[in-house]
Amino acid sequence: MAGNKHPWRDVMSFNAWQQVLIIITKTAPPSAQDHLGKIGQLLQSYHALEKQSRGLFTARIQALEVLKKEADQYLQENYRNGGYKRTDSHKGVMPEVKKQSLAARGRSNNNNNANTPTLPTATETSIDRWVYSLAQRAQKKADYLRTLSALPTMGGAPLGSFEKFLEYLQRKNAQSSDSPLLSLVPGVKPEKWDPFHRPIEVNIKGTKEEITLEAAHPNAIGLAFIEWYNSRETKHFFEWLEGHPICTFTKYLDQNSTGPSPFEFGCVQYGSNAMVRVVSLGEGLLYARPFGDNFSAPAVLTTREGKKTKPGEAYVWLNTGELLIHPHHVGTFHHSSFDKGSKVRCAGTMDVQNGKITRLDNNSGHYRPSTRHFLTFLEILNARNVLDPRAHVSTHDLFDTDPIYKLQRPFDPAGFLTAAKSLKSYPVGSMMKPFYG
Repeated sequence: MAGNKHPWRDVMSFNAWQQVLIIITKTAPPSAQDHLGKIGQLLQSYHALEKQSRGLFTARIQALEVLKKEADQYLQENYRNGGYKRTDSHKGVMPEVKKQSLAARGRSNNNNNANTPTLPTATETSIDRWVYSLAQRAQKKADYLRTLSALPTMGGAPLGSFEKFLEYLQRKNAQSSDSPLLSLVPGVKPEKWDPFHRPIEVNIKGTKEEITLEAAHPNAIGLAFIEWYNSRETKHFFEWLEGHPICTFTKYLDQNSTGPSPFEFGCVQYGSNAMVRVVSLGEGLLYARPFGDNFSAPAVLTTREGKKTKPGEAYVWLNTGELLIHPHHVGTFHHSSFDKGSKVRCAGTMDVQNGKITRLDNNSGHYRPSTRHFLTFLEILNARNVLDPRAHVSTHDLFDTDPIYKLQRPFDPAGFLTAAKSLKSYPVGSMMKPFYG
């Protein structure tokens, strides 16, 4: 049904529509039967169009618009006094679904909505909620295809085929970078290229000659991307995805499914400022204020308590010098969310109590800062006395060439700086908005 926020989902199949008609015994008054029959015909015609072809996106958009118009006309004729009103009863009888975090659901499905409609029952006397949802889904899918069609490369040239993505990975592998600024690692670039920023996050394994992909967080879209890569597809990833259950599966109707769909997931926020705080430094303490609030006085910072797997809050030190923090949520808010995947100086997680840092690391799978990037950030904090002397400081330099793997275990700040003395921090240079004043 269309009550969710997944615009890539297609309208129900003709078989699913027939299933709804059979189960609901009192579907509509005789005057409306013509519209219902026409809806079925339009569904058949629409699904006869090749899905995995960008050249037919325009034809599909047109067919979806005609389908929506027919569904709207049915509802208008049945509800002449103001039109169909979507109420709580629109959802039907709801199964009990335990709400979980995205991280907990990320292994197989992500962002299942407890309010998704259940299977139609024989006790239903009206098909109207299904017609309404069909109209809404047709509009969302048409808008989705329109968005993809408007992009010159549908969201990133390397996604044009397996060969193009492989060439991109080989080119990145051949580049050597020693820069104070960090770009997103290649395995998460598809998340940025996607205009809907779905959580595609893969680890790159192997050599230049033989590159393989592994899911960093094996949700449905990440596994689908690996499937596309492994099949050595010649189609663009988003074209290929049009034939995948992520786009075609109708929850509770296809395969008589009764549980959470394995093909659902949320989108990663890009450029959203909600709950983001800007961190500043003064008199040996860290302060924070809501992003965009230039009138309120900054308050002494205490971070929100996180889970054991992701303690504290995520931070990024931007190229401009600003320091931003936000709770880290796998599948919805990543380090790439702060500044739409732009380059940063460092990223990781931190705990702060009453303005003093009690734990700090560079744990970011999206940017993977080296120990040297982390050291640059740490030296600034240490020089300004905002680190608790007993703070736990550690680096996650698992993907770099720095030979100081012993620094992965927690140190206090002084111990870490001593152990890292063979490294040289990056020159900071001039910044537009340094957080330390």
